[in-house]
Amino acid sequence: MLVKIACFMVGGAAGAVLRFLSVEFAARCFGLAAYRTIFLVNLLGCFALGVFVGSLASPDGTLAAFIARWAPDQPDLPATWLASLIGTGLLGGFTTFSTFALDSLVLARERRRVEFLVDVLGTPALGIALAALGWIVAARGLV
Repeated sequence: MLVKIACFMVGGAAGAVLRFLSVEFAARCFGLAAYRTIFLVNLLGCFALGVFVGSLASPDGTLAAFIARWAPDQPDLPATWLASLIGTGLLGGFTTFSTFALDSLVLARERRRVEFLVDVLGTPALGIALAALGWIVAARGLV
């Protein structure tokens, strides 16, 4: 239990720092507003989570093969430590529903209707599609 909690903490902290750095980088290098970067971060996180879960779920997946070689005597490792570290921790800290909700509220309050609709409708629809695509890519061994 303590190992899982440590994995959540380390992964979550790293993911939150990556999100912060992504927003800063996009603003400085490309002049992107924070809400646009969060939109992209959330979609990238959905795809990455799809790839991660798909690779864990597929016995032929690269990640499953790596774990089988690295820890053949620990078949539950992917479902516990790695899932906690990368899935819930890193990618959970990298993506963010609360920032998405706040950004959407600000867009609505500022009456930026088109951007509001793209954010509110696009994030879940594209997020689900990219998670599915990531899973398919991983299941076919393309990563």
